[in-house]
Order: sequence, then structure tokens, then C-alpha cells
Amino acid sequence: MANTIPEHNLLQLMNKIEIIEKKMQDTSAFLGLYNEMRELEAKFLEAVQNAEAGTYPLSDNVKKRIKLRKEKILKRR
Repeated sequence: MANTIPEHNLLQLMNKIEIIEKKMQDTSAFLGLYNEMRELEAKFLEAVQNAEAGTYPLSDNVKKRIKLRKEKILKRR
């Protein structure tokens, strides 16, 4: 199944968040990346909200990744 545009956008945001999380493990880079991470998380949560409100078809695998990422973000806030 080909990715829909909203699914593709969500996957891109999740991938960017994961890359920044890996970079943040280096304590010298943590503070510089913190704000970027918060902005990406806000965009991700907004995109998830829009996807949930719409009738965009999302694959089960992507739904699971979204759910895990969303829970992780909301747990920290």
C-alpha cells in the first residue's frame, strides 16, 4: 500500500524526532537540540490531531508507531 500524504508527513516527523533524540544523547548537544525537539513534537501532535480528525487511511504499523510516539511525548509534558 502506498503511503498517503498525511501518513508520509507523520512518518517524516517521527523520523526527524528519532534523529534528534539520538543526537541529544551527547550531553554537549542536548541544550541546543532541545528547542528543535519541542517544535517538532508540537508539529507532530498537531499533525496527529489533524489525521485523527480526518478520514485519512493509515496503515496499522504506522498507527502503532504514532500511538507510541504520542504517548511518549505526552508523558514528558
